[in-house]
Formats: sequence, C-alpha cells, structure tokens
Amino acid sequence: MLMRKSILHLSTQREWGGGEAQLCYLYHALAKQQCRQTIICQKGSALAEYCLKHQLNFKTWTCRGDLSLKAIWQCKHWSDKKTILHAHDARAHSIAVLSSLIGNKAPIILSRKVVYPIKNKALTSWKYNHPRVKKIICISQAVYDQLSSQIKNTKRLTIISDGIDVARYQTTTAADLKLSKDTTIIGMVAQFRKDKDQKTFIEIAKQLIALDIKAHFILIGDGETFEASQSLVKQYGLENKILFTGFRPDIENCLAAMDIFLFTSRSEGLGSVLLEAMAAGLPIVAARSAGAMEIIQHQSNGLLFDVGNSEQAVKQIKRLLASSDVTTELSKQAKNFVNDYTVEHMANKTLACYAQLQDD
Repeated sequence: MLMRKSILHLSTQREWGGGEAQLCYLYHALAKQQCRQTIICQKGSALAEYCLKHQLNFKTWTCRGDLSLKAIWQCKHWSDKKTILHAHDARAHSIAVLSSLIGNKAPIILSRKVVYPIKNKALTSWKYNHPRVKKIICISQAVYDQLSSQIKNTKRLTIISDGIDVARYQTTTAADLKLSKDTTIIGMVAQFRKDKDQKTFIEIAKQLIALDIKAHFILIGDGETFEASQSLVKQYGLENKILFTGFRPDIENCLAAMDIFLFTSRSEGLGSVLLEAMAAGLPIVAARSAGAMEIIQHQSNGLLFDVGNSEQAVKQIKRLLASSDVTTELSKQAKNFVNDYTVEHMANKTLACYAQLQDD
C-alpha cells in the first residue's frame, strides 16, 4: 500500500510504558512498508533514548501541559499538506487539535488506550469531536463502548488491538535475577501507579508466604508509587521475598525467568503486557478489568479474580501450583490465542486508517 503522506507520531510521555512500546512496534512495522515517519517525543524521555539507540527518525519537544504554546507551534511547523498527525496520548491529542487553530490542516488520528471516561468538560468534548480528528483508534471493545456515548460521530471510532512480536517472546533466554531456582517465581510488569495496584500484588505475596509456599515475587517497572510499594514491603518484613528490579528493557528475558504472571491492574484498556506473557507461555492470574477480560478467558487461557480481591488471587495461584496439567493447558491455549495479536495485524489495520486520509 503506497503512502503518499508522512506520519508524525506524537507522544508527550516521559516514562516508558505499554503505549510507548506499541508506538515503537508500529514504527518498525510501518518502516518495513517504506512509510515516511517521524516520532515527536519529550526531550530526555525514555522514548527519545529508545529512538536514539535504535536510530529511529525523531524530533523532541518539551510539553508541560495541554497549552504548551511552543509545542503547539512546533506541531504546526513540522506539518504540511502531506502530513498525518497520529496522537498517542491525551496531551498529544490536545496539542494536535490546538495547532489546527493556528492553521495546521493536517488530519489527526488519535490512539485511545485507556478505558476510563473522558472528562465531562466542554473543552474535552470539543477536542474529541473536533473536525480535524478523523479517526479514533480504540485498542479494545471496552474502550470503544466507553467512548461511543461521548463521540457525536461514532463512525470515527474503530477498534485496532495492540500487537506484539510473538517470536521475540518465544526465542529468548531467561534473565539472571539472582534468585533460587528451587522456588516458584511469580512476577508482574507494569508502571508503578495506583491503578496498576502493586499494593494488591504485595498483599497476595504476603498471604502466599504466610502459607509457607516456596515462591519469590518480582515487580518490574518504575513510576510514582514505586517508593510507597517498597515501604509497604519493608513494613511487612518481606524485603528478601519481593524483588524490585526497576525499569528493565529486556522484558522478554524477565518473563522467561518467571513461572507465573500475576497481574493486579484495576483498569486496563487492553493490557498488552498480558499478550507478552501469553507469548512467553506463562500461566496468567489477572484481575477482572474490562480490557483484560477481552484477552483472558477464564479457565481457558488464564485465570481471573475480582479486582482487589487478594484471597481469590491466592486461591487461583494455589490451583496452578497444585496441578502441572492445569498450568500446561493454560499456557498452551495462551500461546494459540496470542497469534491473533501480532504487530503485523496491528500495523496493517493502522495503515488502512492512514490510507483513508491520503486525499484529505
């Protein structure tokens, strides 16, 4: 599919998360199809470091809020009649729309990755329903359903799920996390935020340890609740049982070192890390957030528990530990399921969205 327009991928995030991983997956896949692309990202951000390391075409800006006048001007300056703006987060969306007020005529595509409602404010409604926003990509049915009542023209909404490089998670070696190989390793990968609910992960670990189950627990990631989580572990006296690795670029190696993936997030648009854990062949125990339930089919390719219910989660983990047959079957079904969530599928569907705007 020949693209006559170039893509500006807009990001304002400083930390690395699932959204940034998906943006890079998309960039690499579209580069193979000779698409002209530039990533616009925060100066000094994890995404900027990734672009520099992997020689991606990128520029940096500094965005301290939705009304960052310099960023709005830069968005206009870097665009022309052959540009499509792809906003990958809410602040980038605001900047793209506001740049239209100073003459930017580039069509806008927004990727919406979170399931919570948009704010009930006139300005927010205006930017989501702005005529320059041609498509809103929802990463799940849950996100689509949530937005459909707030978008005047629902024909702008489309569903394109996240995609992963499946082979990357099936052809790797386990990271050396300096843990005993005689214990079960239970881990989670997520930014440290309240909605990711590492507190419940720690509560589950505490209960399992109290049952004398030989297990070690790993929390991978960084973020605003990192220190609070460490303090809770110290309060419980579990420093030797729960490992904090901080941010790790080698997630595939970390997953390969785990025996069970425990995901406590309270709110997920989809949960691409669940797809990564599936590709790695891990049995999964996950909270029943809306997006996660589109991936995890209870007792088929994973096990679910009610959000925040540590007792239910402990019960499901004990079930895995008691039966290798259950673990093996869940892993097998998970590997089969994830083959429908490849980077190629995601990129081709996104490219089709771009193609619809070529002559605008």
